[in-house]
Amino acid sequence: MNKTQDCTATALMGHVYDVVIVGAGAAGIGVGIVLSQLGVNNFVVVEGETVGASFKKWPQETRFITPSFPGQGFGALDLNAIVPDTSPGYTLATEHMSGAEYAEYLHAVAEHFDIPICEHTYVRRVDKSGEVFLLETSQGLVESRFVVWATGEFHYPEDAAFQGAEVCLHSSRVASWSALAGDDYLIIGGNESGMDAAYHLIQSSKRVIRFGFTLKTARLGCARRNLSVRQGFAVDCLSLLSISNGQRVRR
Repeated sequence: MNKTQDCTATALMGHVYDVVIVGAGAAGIGVGIVLSQLGVNNFVVVEGETVGASFKKWPQETRFITPSFPGQGFGALDLNAIVPDTSPGYTLATEHMSGAEYAEYLHAVAEHFDIPICEHTYVRRVDKSGEVFLLETSQGLVESRFVVWATGEFHYPEDAAFQGAEVCLHSSRVASWSALAGDDYLIIGGNESGMDAAYHLIQSSKRVIRFGFTLKTARLGCARRNLSVRQGFAVDCLSLLSISNGQRVRR
């Protein structure tokens, strides 16, 4: 079985692993490194795409909020590192890296620690027979005593959070905020991804309404017609989408 390369069914089958880690993102690679450091070598990371695939799909403009820089010299850690003795800030020579850049860091760390990874190996089903987990993958059946699920949430957007969500564009499906057509945008959600979207849309001279998790908030704001993301960017309500009963979006 080659490290960080596609794995054949022959390489995976006919062997019971101690641990199978599903997902080669920050959590999956991090757990693999810890297992290796603890002397657990009978494990494998299976990844449906490639190392750091979720990060590679971030919008082009999105950057890490937390600055990344090496602080080991004075007893501090790089807060974005998955291994204490590494620093994506040092490796990438940047403080606020993009998703694609962070994927490069994950790949470099996985190679440095010689983590066994099977890319392009999709897990379709997990069952348990006695004390062994049976993972049905695109490369065949994989057996393991323990399974660590480290796929994250990016690949599983909540597309049906409310009525009319199907006519909206989820942030995980945006390749670049600046490439979006149109001038008016309504953003549902006020946490990191929502504010990131608002910031970059405004940078592209778009008009933005942003509100939190309840559509009732937007309905009230639209009635007052005085919402703004930040001072100097007051906007009107959109004619493209309308709010009904504070719970539904419709065209």
